[in-house]
Amino acid sequence: MVRIATDRVLAAFRRAATSSIAYRQLLQESTVSVDSITDLAAFTARCPVLTKENTFGRFALPDLIAPGVFGEITEVLTSSGHSGRFSFGVVTRRQLLAAGAFVDDAMDAAFGVKSRRTLAINCLPMGVNVPSERMTVARVSVRPDMAIGLVQNFGSYYDQVLLISDPLFLPHLLAHAEAEGVDWPRHHVKVVVGEEFFGETFRQHVGGRLGYTPRDLDDGVIISSMGVGELGLHLFYETPATIAVRRYAATHREFAATLFGDIAEAGPLPMILAYDPERLFVEIDRPDRSGFGTLMISILDLEAPIPLLRYQSGDLAAFFNPDHLTTFASRVGSSPAGVPQQLIALRGRRDDVMPGGWHVGVYREALFSDDAIASQVTGALRAETGARGVTLHVQLSAGAPVSSSLVSGILSALAPEHRPAHVRVWEYERFPFGMRLDYERKFRYYEPAVARHGGTSAEGMKV
Repeated sequence: MVRIATDRVLAAFRRAATSSIAYRQLLQESTVSVDSITDLAAFTARCPVLTKENTFGRFALPDLIAPGVFGEITEVLTSSGHSGRFSFGVVTRRQLLAAGAFVDDAMDAAFGVKSRRTLAINCLPMGVNVPSERMTVARVSVRPDMAIGLVQNFGSYYDQVLLISDPLFLPHLLAHAEAEGVDWPRHHVKVVVGEEFFGETFRQHVGGRLGYTPRDLDDGVIISSMGVGELGLHLFYETPATIAVRRYAATHREFAATLFGDIAEAGPLPMILAYDPERLFVEIDRPDRSGFGTLMISILDLEAPIPLLRYQSGDLAAFFNPDHLTTFASRVGSSPAGVPQQLIALRGRRDDVMPGGWHVGVYREALFSDDAIASQVTGALRAETGARGVTLHVQLSAGAPVSSSLVSGILSALAPEHRPAHVRVWEYERFPFGMRLDYERKFRYYEPAVARHGGTSAEGMKV
């Protein structure tokens, strides 16, 4: 395995050094000669770290793209612009032809789409394409009425329906579906969640609304798939084994500490994701004592239009020992079949870590920890830090009243060390961080600089 990994990484490096004007210049600025990179140790120690800023923020596209590729581009995918800067993923005609088979293989491993007639409803924003040769694919973007119409009119003609969404739009879709009386269990719905990190309370809440039992959730009816716009789709993904381990750890603190170290106390628990080492070479930059650092990805496809090596995605991650899955199996008396050997633990976006060391996801976990709370909120929140501590702003669902009991419920769902100094709940129309969310943009959950939002209780209730 090491020899194969070395060969693939060095081949990708040589190709980038010869085909990308931008990468060649970055090597020169780092005083790295191509001939000096002869093994993985040299590659990881000497080759420059790529970021959105020093690639897409600095070089024109012709300098990034390999020669002769521009005329073959058939599809362009932009990043969300969450960081304030756009980057771009480009797909050639050859890649597009192969993409359908790749997606089908991935979804077949998760949901058996090659043996079950599957209607895939793509609710991802920004025109993200999910090609397939086996599934019927509908692209509705962030239109809940379209998605519901497809389920009601087409769902009964398929063995299963696959919803592809992000964690903020999905509750919005489910609320509309419940108002329309959609019978989810009838349509054998499975879910792929992309775009954002989510916690186990979210999976539990969504699963309950879809009619699933905890055992169903362990079996992987709701999975996370992580892609990066400039690198590709489905780079990292959950399996039934990784889901079951995380769900068990979520209710067994000692086991969680064994898996994740001190990070287990900072919550929410990291996601455990698998990846293909023939497709990616993964590094963790500057890991802390728990092993978590900045995720770096090298794409090993020798025909990638934009060669990107040691590219930082902006996420915090650590390598995860697959032996922990065996430990889990022995505890619960089962054997996780087909356990992947290449795993990472993903903590979420690096910019979403609060000053106290915990991740802003703890607040999202609290919102979904109780169905009575979750039914009254959209899932959109903003945590602000300032001299007087953390203020947590929460958006209510349309029509939900401002309630002191809701604030009390949110606070009680948080560990004492995570409780904000103030909680302000906002009526849906008055939420000042994206009123009437269009769901097209990645939402910013944490803001270290305080923005003042004065007002009366008609705007929000502050506690």
